[in-house]
Amino acid sequence: MDSESSSSISAITGAISAAVGVGSPGVGVSIGAAISINKIGFDLFGNPLGGGIKTYITDSNINATGDLTLDAHAAQKIDAAVLAGSVAVAAGQTGVAVSGSGAIVLNEIGADVDAYIDGSGAGSSTVEAGSIAINASDDSTINTIAGAASAAIALGQTGIAVSIGAAVALNEISTTVDAYIRDMDGITADASQVINALGDTRTTGDITVSATQAAEINAIAAAASIAIGIGQTG
Repeated sequence: MDSESSSSISAITGAISAAVGVGSPGVGVSIGAAISINKIGFDLFGNPLGGGIKTYITDSNINATGDLTLDAHAAQKIDAAVLAGSVAVAAGQTGVAVSGSGAIVLNEIGADVDAYIDGSGAGSSTVEAGSIAINASDDSTINTIAGAASAAIALGQTGIAVSIGAAVALNEISTTVDAYIRDMDGITADASQVINALGDTRTTGDITVSATQAAEINAIAAAASIAIGIGQTG
């Protein structure tokens, strides 16, 4: 029995702005901004959507001669790139150039990953199989790049240049991973192997329960800004 979520988002967001001002005075103002919001398992307000990835047996009697395996796996992924650029150029007796750029990215992944056998309800609950394996795992991944570049150039008898660049990346993986056996009247792994010519046997069946969290976030956020003022006063 298997359940898996491989939901994915790939997003590229960009903004470019340029301004040129020539005159007396010459004023150039440029602002570029890019915002990307990506969510799996949450709504736009950050509330969990519920549900999840679940593989389970509840309140049941099972007798299987072979192996019984329950797997629940989350492999959700967000790839996001956000880039913003801005250039302002001003020339005149008085040159004023103002440039600003900003890149903001918010990525969230959330899920409940559960694999279990539960006999907490009314009545008898027994499971018998050759071997029993219960596995829950999370390999969710966020890869994100946020970059902003800004340049301002002012030329004039008085040259004033102001440049601001900012990049912000906020990333969160919020998953719970559980694997368990609970409140069973009986659970048996009875696979056997003949060990000699007399027909003697030994029990080889195993019961394994594992929960693994291997989520990963890879993030790069970078900003560059340059301002150049050339003039008798710069």
